[in-house]
Amino acid sequence: MEWNRKKIVGTAYRSTYAKGAKAWLMLVFVVFLFSYIGIADSPQTSFVDQIDRWVGIDHTPSASNVELLREHAANSGIVSSLPPILSEYLLTAFDSCTRSFSWVIRFFTLNSVYYTQNLGEVIAALIITAVVSILVRIFILIWADLGLYRYTMECRHDRNVPLRRLISPFQANFRKNEFKVMLHRELTLILWLFTIFGWFYKYYQYSMIPYLLAEDPNITWSEAKRLSISMTDGYKFKMFKTHLSVFYLYILYFIPIAGLIASLPVTAMLDAEMYFTLRKRTDIDRTHFIEPLFDEDAYVDRPNLESNPKLSSSETDSYVLKNLKFSLPLQRGRFSDYSLINFIYMFFVFGIGGWLWECGLYVIRDNMIVNRGTMYGPWIPIYGFGGVFIVFLLNRYKSSKIRVFFLGVGICAILEYFVSFMLEFVFNSSYWNYDEDFLNINGRICFSGLTAFGIGGLASVYLLAPAIASLTGKMKPRTQKFIAGGLCCLFMADLIFCIIFGFNSGEGIGGHT
Repeated sequence: MEWNRKKIVGTAYRSTYAKGAKAWLMLVFVVFLFSYIGIADSPQTSFVDQIDRWVGIDHTPSASNVELLREHAANSGIVSSLPPILSEYLLTAFDSCTRSFSWVIRFFTLNSVYYTQNLGEVIAALIITAVVSILVRIFILIWADLGLYRYTMECRHDRNVPLRRLISPFQANFRKNEFKVMLHRELTLILWLFTIFGWFYKYYQYSMIPYLLAEDPNITWSEAKRLSISMTDGYKFKMFKTHLSVFYLYILYFIPIAGLIASLPVTAMLDAEMYFTLRKRTDIDRTHFIEPLFDEDAYVDRPNLESNPKLSSSETDSYVLKNLKFSLPLQRGRFSDYSLINFIYMFFVFGIGGWLWECGLYVIRDNMIVNRGTMYGPWIPIYGFGGVFIVFLLNRYKSSKIRVFFLGVGICAILEYFVSFMLEFVFNSSYWNYDEDFLNINGRICFSGLTAFGIGGLASVYLLAPAIASLTGKMKPRTQKFIAGGLCCLFMADLIFCIIFGFNSGEGIGGHT
């Protein structure tokens, strides 16, 4: 097979610029989008961060706030008990977190009282954010990279590729395999980094895998690896020289704006063009080349289509990977056995039941009748929302009581912690405190409380929800709606009253910070 470097580079340029301003702008937008979320290119991602600062989205937190946080971290029991080398390493990593996720610090400093009194929680939020960010990059961004490959592949064959084609590889039955193959590739290349020169060899050897997966999402890791090795056999150095011949484009990477509008679109099309050149080999296994349209010449090399605008673009339905249509299984009986009006009644039953429970405990413990709710009516919204969430999310798992229990505990833990944090952050008031309880986290959630919530989740799924649905089902539809509407009106009136005059802060609802 002939490898014509000038032709490959020329086709990449023409595929980028010769199809009109609209096609070029769409390609620029796509590479900008992937740069923005940190996939396409790190220098341009840094440029996007600069844009955030220019428009005021990103403001570095004050040095005093950062130093206060760092001092708290340095004096914590974990860091201070470590050898100096390890503690310094941890603090260096912490400094990196404060720079990379400065928005977390900015958010918490919106309430200076909360910030100074809850430095440990701010540090925990920083660490969790960093961990989640890493997981997102591993489990989402690497996987989402396929959308960019697929888009550039179709840009070679069509004049104007719709933006929705970015998601065409992500059919439901393909996603697990796509993630496994991409993760294998990334981990393998990371391991080869330790050999330095071996990484460059393997980079070109495995460079066809994403394109193969974007064309045939069913291809396995072993098949993709074997086919990529076969495709690049004897051509790896030629691919390297092709990249070297456009070295000026890679220099432009580090120049703001120029990298986005020139370098990234052309180099993306260049890599795609090399894939289609190697795809023409006849001495390899061709069973995974499933797109007939990819067997054709590049759009810019088809003069008959250039002369006839009506035939200038292939129909997207002509691709084997057609448009992905999202459907959310919300119909009754599949996602939930209950209707909206059932959930409204559940909210009030759980909310009023929680209020009676909290007030009853206070009467037994302190011989006092107090309103334990954040609002003035006889309901506690966190119980209402928690019960509804549990039934709505866990009803489909009711075949396993153990799963329902532990998932219920998890849902309640997240909900209770978040509500406790928001109440303290917004109102500087703690409505409950578990500091004295066994296995508590920042006094917001504790083992005994979550265990009770888990048991309550079981009761909600297996007893209360069916009973409420059965009871309301005996009412006439008009009566159902009238009572539900009346309860909603009372609740909204209570909420408006709280917004105007302040939420309940009387005896029995916790202390102020």
